Amino acid sequence: YDRTIQILEEKGINIPVENSADVYVIAISDDERDTASYIAQNLRLNGFICEFDMMNKSMKAQFKSIDRLGAKFILFLNDDDLKNNIITIKDNVSKDEEKIDLNELVEYLDSHI
Repeated sequence: YDRTIQILEEKGINIPVENSADVYVIAISDDERDTASYIAQNLRLNGFICEFDMMNKSMKAQFKSIDRLGAKFILFLNDDDLKNNIITIKDNVSKDEEKIDLNELVEYLDSHI
């Protein structure tokens, strides 16, 4: 899906996005992408619209996806923080950013969306 959208955008064809994402998970390393997949699945099962990159896009390309999707929150995964079960969450509107325990993510989003 992302590749199709990318090709259309390169040709100057814009597809309107009906639903904005609640959360976009940024992951760079393989371990981070594995965790992003788990987080996305968990958030979707809890009723959130969650997206993440599965095509090894650059950070810049992922931020373009965030803008296109209008994600309300961005989760930044970092291998070192993940060892301590910590993630960084950023409110994409207010630009406030904080570190939270991964186990508290659903409750955090429930109280902020």
